[in-house]
Amino acid sequence: MKKVLAVLLAAIMCFALVACGGNEEPGNNPSGSDVVETKELFKGVTSTDLDGNEIDDSVFKGKKLTMVNIWGTFCRPCIGEMPDLQKISEEYKDKDLQIIGMVCDIENKDDIVMIETAKEIVADTGVKYQNIVPSDSLNTAFLDSVTLVPLTLFLDENGEQIASYEGSRSYEGWTAIIDELLAAAE
Repeated sequence: MKKVLAVLLAAIMCFALVACGGNEEPGNNPSGSDVVETKELFKGVTSTDLDGNEIDDSVFKGKKLTMVNIWGTFCRPCIGEMPDLQKISEEYKDKDLQIIGMVCDIENKDDIVMIETAKEIVADTGVKYQNIVPSDSLNTAFLDSVTLVPLTLFLDENGEQIASYEGSRSYEGWTAIIDELLAAAE
């Protein structure tokens, strides 16, 4: 019962701070519209994934394009698109694309209840791509200004933002965007 109350309270607090976006058609909100610019956001950042493994900005090296999908445990559109993102992750792994999830409503790596909730969602949706817990510096520098999830950032191999999109999309919507971004990166 305590776990349910803690999750419910966290979801209510996050929902008050972050609106949950629904489906949008591809291209409705490309980079620069009303999304925070993150050119240097990930430079020098360290954090952990849901399993406690340390990560840093080297995670972007070796991939032409990284899709960072910021989602919340309270957000149905976020969770709804995760199986499609996993499918994309599998189909595009040899095309220089990687997907990384970032769970916006985990306060820190010691928030065991929320980490377990996120792990359950990841397992239930079949997601195998890495999901990270925002570090204090990411919360302060970026997530505090996010007003809608899901929010998806596309980063180059140096961790610099090249595009951002608000709202969830279908498999076809994301693959159209990804194909365009990969072609532009050639």
